[in-house]
Amino acid sequence: MTLENIYLHIASIKNTLDNAIKIAAENYYVVHKDDSNFLFDVKETSRECYLLSRGADLCYDRPSIGFTYSLWYQGRRVNSFLKYLSQAIFEAKQEKSITIYDLGAGTGAIQWACAAVASAFHKYDVECPVIKIINIDTSPFMLDYNRLYLWPALVSLLPDLKNSILPSYFVNSWSSDVDDFNNSNNWITASYLFDHTENSENLKKDFKKLIEKIKPTKILLTSSFNKKGYTQDIAKELAQNNYTSQEVNNDLIYSGGMPATVAIRKWFNNNSGCNFSGTPSWNENYIYGVICSSTSPTFNLFALDTTNEVNLYNPPLVVRREIKLNQTQNKAAQNDNKPTIIVGPAGCGKSVVITQRVLNIVDEAIKTNTISKINILLTTFNKALKAYLLNWIKDLFDSRNITYTENYKYGLKTQGSEFINVFLMHFDVLPTRLWKPLFKEEQPFNDSLLFETGLLKRAQEAINSIKESENISTAEFDNVLNPEYVLEEYNRVIYGQNYTKMDVYLTSTRSGRPVLAYNGDRRRLLFKTVQKFLLIMENNNESSIITRRHKFLKEINKNKFKGYFTHVFVDEFQDCTQSDYEIFYGLLKDPNNLIIAGDFAQAVHLGRVASIPRVDDAKGERMRNRVTHKLDGSYRLPYRISEAIKPLSEAINEVQEGADIITPYKGAPPGARPILVYAENNQDLAKKIINITKAFNSFDVVDSIPPYKNLITILEKDIATTNALNNMKSGVCQTDTILRLKGLEKKLIVWSTNTEITHTEEIKNFVYTIFTRTSGLLIIGMFKDIKKEYKEIITSLRKDRVMLWDESSLQYYNDL
Repeated sequence: MTLENIYLHIASIKNTLDNAIKIAAENYYVVHKDDSNFLFDVKETSRECYLLSRGADLCYDRPSIGFTYSLWYQGRRVNSFLKYLSQAIFEAKQEKSITIYDLGAGTGAIQWACAAVASAFHKYDVECPVIKIINIDTSPFMLDYNRLYLWPALVSLLPDLKNSILPSYFVNSWSSDVDDFNNSNNWITASYLFDHTENSENLKKDFKKLIEKIKPTKILLTSSFNKKGYTQDIAKELAQNNYTSQEVNNDLIYSGGMPATVAIRKWFNNNSGCNFSGTPSWNENYIYGVICSSTSPTFNLFALDTTNEVNLYNPPLVVRREIKLNQTQNKAAQNDNKPTIIVGPAGCGKSVVITQRVLNIVDEAIKTNTISKINILLTTFNKALKAYLLNWIKDLFDSRNITYTENYKYGLKTQGSEFINVFLMHFDVLPTRLWKPLFKEEQPFNDSLLFETGLLKRAQEAINSIKESENISTAEFDNVLNPEYVLEEYNRVIYGQNYTKMDVYLTSTRSGRPVLAYNGDRRRLLFKTVQKFLLIMENNNESSIITRRHKFLKEINKNKFKGYFTHVFVDEFQDCTQSDYEIFYGLLKDPNNLIIAGDFAQAVHLGRVASIPRVDDAKGERMRNRVTHKLDGSYRLPYRISEAIKPLSEAINEVQEGADIITPYKGAPPGARPILVYAENNQDLAKKIINITKAFNSFDVVDSIPPYKNLITILEKDIATTNALNNMKSGVCQTDTILRLKGLEKKLIVWSTNTEITHTEEIKNFVYTIFTRTSGLLIIGMFKDIKKEYKEIITSLRKDRVMLWDESSLQYYNDL
């Protein structure tokens, strides 16, 4: 058997490959023709594929993408690899096996090309190396279409392939667990990997690290001809590491039309309502390829940073010890005894850094026999996040063989210490849990803890009392003398800025709040109303989270003790007022050991009032030598969602100094663009959400059978839609508030525009924080009559990075 024999055989099975594409499409159509939005999705996918041919970036995240893509591109993609792989496999015919890592595998063009070559070996009764193909792609839909439709169709026509080609499929992972790398004959193919202009440098760096790990003897790089620059750059660097390279020419085995594919497209147009245009062919004139080969490649010559990095295509990890920090994160996790501010967008690893820094402090203290001097407070404003951080730290301690006992109320005590070394507490419980240990006396708080409804009632009583005493009978001051405004003024300014005296309040800045004249009547009336509100609360033996915090601060300021904790860590600092920082300073023995992490764009509690500690204040220059670590990239939030919501983060940044702009990161978990769904009512929305979860089942975001551990999460609270979903599939949905879930992640988030966000000044912060809670899918439920502010947010999203679910959703979106 010669190489020419292989070419001749491949030429002879041209129609077989064409028919396999047709059979796969027929089988897909039978399975999916009754899907509620099948025709709409095919239409939109075809339109987006056309834009790809015009140089746009295709997202590959619509359910019908594999079906539509294969009916135009499959033939030409397979054709472009046939000659190269014929030659490469022919030269390796003495090998027992070949392992090919196909990065950006799509619908399996490499797999098909290898199959055609293997078929030639069988034709001439020559033993073919077993070819193991590891298909890796960020699109489950593309991989699944090959796995479920294209490959079975081809094997049905060429049955001898079953034992020659051993495919496997991996979504979004270059990870080493897909195979050991001891095979001496590893190959890498990377199709169009470097065609994405965003993050291309990170792509290139991570790709070179993978090469060092796998040590491939052959590397095939392909790209579109007009984006060949990065492919050429990689080839030049590989040439310095004992790889020879040659460009792949366009001397293709196949040419001309694809009669079977053309026929099935015509049938779909005539019988199903699809509207496929154009005539597919085998011709591929715009591909650029380069082959790099080496029998003895040299490595460690790329001058790469040896620090463990969050690698491209890492799957999301839930076991904390398996998360590898990148260089910037590692630097932020080092304990340098300086006040530290860790900032970055949602999903950039702020909590990861905090837990690593806690571990580093404890580990060093154990090694130096100073653990009895270490007591750390880690606090946050979210109870669920606190539990999450506790489990992460326990996991890290286990990884270092640090022995500890757990106190469910306070935290962790390591072996060899006489007291708890790591306190983990929700910030709101600090006054009640720490009062007696710190001040050696019983806490003074009233048992009756009021929340929003009760507080609004007491605020209204205070307003009525002040209006009566001030003889106010008109609505002149109602813009400030209303319960919501009074409570926010107390929480954010009078307590938040620690303005305890009227003369100070009348003449001081109220950062982030609506403008009120200095020394004006409105300020005077507000201060009196707050004083009356606090008096009413006290007289009724009632308290709130803020009044308890306020008493705690006053007691700290009496200087009855000099600190307690060696270190204080605050996660989600965007929820902190200046008075909260005063509490942290009071709890610290050394103000240099305050470490805070957060993102102002997620300031759902305080909005523009949120700030970091001042450098200079009445207590001295406590933050003068502070260090700020800026973390970039969102490793949790799917890349396309980051792209979509970036304009929203930019809008928040324009009005809120320090708010981080989301940075899309190519190594983020797989996911789709935000899915915009119009519904007539809650029942209609629930039905469409169920249809979406079925269509996106390969994304593994919702369990298909009970008991459901991965649930649909609706924000903000939408009881009606939640009940409708649970009536369809009992227990599949939960609803909550972003105030409870901030800092956490869920696999599928639904933002229901049917519910009110009462904090009108922070609507963008609220919605942005909702959007950033997902590590999988984001669905936006749209209704006929929604708030103007919601419409503005929806239309601010990047228009080519949102997915309209069906025809009614598209019409509604266009009307906006």
